[in-house]
Amino acid sequence: MRSTDPRSKVWKLQVPVSLEYAEMLVLYRDPPRDQVACSECEASNWHEPLVVEWDSGSDKIGDFTHARARIVTKEAVADELLQRFHGFTKGRIEMPDHPKLRRPQRVTKRTPKRVWLPYSGPELVELCVSREIPLLPGSSAIIDWVCQQCGRIIYKGFEGLEEKTTRSHVPREEGKGLYFGEADLSGADFFRPRFTGLTLCTDGARRFIQERAYSNIEFLDVGDIVPA
Repeated sequence: MRSTDPRSKVWKLQVPVSLEYAEMLVLYRDPPRDQVACSECEASNWHEPLVVEWDSGSDKIGDFTHARARIVTKEAVADELLQRFHGFTKGRIEMPDHPKLRRPQRVTKRTPKRVWLPYSGPELVELCVSREIPLLPGSSAIIDWVCQQCGRIIYKGFEGLEEKTTRSHVPREEGKGLYFGEADLSGADFFRPRFTGLTLCTDGARRFIQERAYSNIEFLDVGDIVPA
């Protein structure tokens, strides 16, 4: 499948690992048993509040914060995006108290840089994608397993997408990518392929974020929107 007009590109939001900005450690919790929707693959639609601890290394909070695969942003940024775009909601973030993470009474040169508790920085929220859409045939997605009971797809990986780390940058391969039908978006600007944890956006949303010069966010070229 050939790429469409560049204005119809699909971008993956990625918060880079950075020495400049503070990062979060995500504390995972298993979903309640009564929230498991499929007895075969144990799929769940339960979305718990994001529970985190701050990692050491920096006390500077960017407009976007690295929280593993989750997207965290300042609430003011989320509100500004919600005034113009659709496809996500604001999710609550919890920071459990911990004696070792409380602000010390005396800070010295040996005190590690970190965001201390009780947290007193800008209000933060999770960018929770609410629009999930199917991949079109021809997408370079490798299927590992399909649940015969609920139809959930487990992907082994995605070939040919742009990848970027602190050490390498691999551009998107020509003729490969994730493809979506324009009608399936139903006007959403933020979305994800069904059965994945990817957070994607349209070129219009990406352009706005870049024009606003929000800090600590980058975009990877991963696909195209195919016109109806």
